[in-house]
Amino acid sequence: MANHSPRILFVVPTRNRPELAENAIRSLVQQPASHPSHSILVSDNSTEAGDVRKLHRFCTQFSQNMVRYVRPPEPLPMPTHFNWAMHHGLSSTEFTHFACLTDRMIFRSGQLATLTDIIAAYPQAVVSYGHDRIVDNIRPVRLEQQDWTGDLFEISASHLLYLISQGVLHQSLPRVLNCVAPRSVLNSIKDRFGSICGSTAPDFSFCFRCLEQAESILYYDKPLLVHYALARSNGASFAIGRASPDSRDFLRNLPSTGLNFAAPYPEVWTTDNTIFHEYCVARNETRSSKFPPLDMERYTSHLEWEVARIENWRVRRQMRARLRARRDVKNPSAQEKSPLSLSLVHPAKSIDSLALALKQRYWAFLKRRRDPRETRATPRPCEFRSVSDALRYASQSFRPPSTDSAGTTALLAPNFNPRFLRQPRLSLGSAIQVVMRQDPGRMND
Repeated sequence: MANHSPRILFVVPTRNRPELAENAIRSLVQQPASHPSHSILVSDNSTEAGDVRKLHRFCTQFSQNMVRYVRPPEPLPMPTHFNWAMHHGLSSTEFTHFACLTDRMIFRSGQLATLTDIIAAYPQAVVSYGHDRIVDNIRPVRLEQQDWTGDLFEISASHLLYLISQGVLHQSLPRVLNCVAPRSVLNSIKDRFGSICGSTAPDFSFCFRCLEQAESILYYDKPLLVHYALARSNGASFAIGRASPDSRDFLRNLPSTGLNFAAPYPEVWTTDNTIFHEYCVARNETRSSKFPPLDMERYTSHLEWEVARIENWRVRRQMRARLRARRDVKNPSAQEKSPLSLSLVHPAKSIDSLALALKQRYWAFLKRRRDPRETRATPRPCEFRSVSDALRYASQSFRPPSTDSAGTTALLAPNFNPRFLRQPRLSLGSAIQVVMRQDPGRMND
């Protein structure tokens, strides 16, 4: 394999969250100096003057070669801003590869070196990687750590798209915020679609455009990122059914077409339905045979499972009613009103949370009992008194690695979802293969 010296530009888009953006920037600046192969472009879409001043002042303490600060000409909706920031990054011709680190993520200490080595070995490939999650909207704060092997997998793009059609959302999907892409791929996407990402969810918009262009991607099976600040997450707001200032701002800037206009059930407002919406948008605009039609039974079951996890009982009841209407009637007249407008504090909240916890334990029990592929017990999440304590620990520490990659390949089978455990296991064939085994001497780096 030829050895190259990649230059990576990390784009950090942010809006009215200077403290979070500073943590993201700091996690990249503090990577070991032995790999000075990256720079940071901070794109500040903030609307609050105080937030603008604070982040600009933080960025100017670093050299221009390491951190550059830019602002769009006017405040932009989130998808438009992501696209503007990525285009701005592409205009810098000295960079060979591009990645996005959102302001709610940090890059784990010392992990950029291995990623740079992989990119140098496979300079034309899109390389995705995993993440761990800090659940900081509850107390005590919890760190949820994923299984990982440190292996490098090559996965067929067509296979990943097929999994989506079967209702399986695997963490290897190359969203713009969990992957590094070569300049040639971004230029190809821009030439094909006129933009790098768009629609409603820019990360998955990029993902499906990327998979339409690529024959395969590489997946580095290690959580290089940690994401947190769930109270500031649009997706988390929809997942629990409670509005936040950030989700209200996001909804105000939606286009007139609405949130999930391309999804089969656009009136069901959930996080994963927005992902299915982006899949349908890409399928409609590409007309590519790589995009199978959604399996409607699995799609509906997936949404039913997701709706059952919504904490807010009013929103959960409304979404269940909409799904029942779809089950009972072919073309119901469902009014697309934001369920988050019903997000009021209610005495039943604690009961809802207890019921949700019991359901999650029940699914975990069924998965361990009925799925012979699930051989590794899942430990209880690490708990911390504060978010800062959790971040300090997570930036340096991983869950112990696994030496068995069979578990990872099993995750890529469409029956991984616990709702379909009784379905026969898919033969992966050549859809996935191990490209490179983790060096045992570096497993605990």
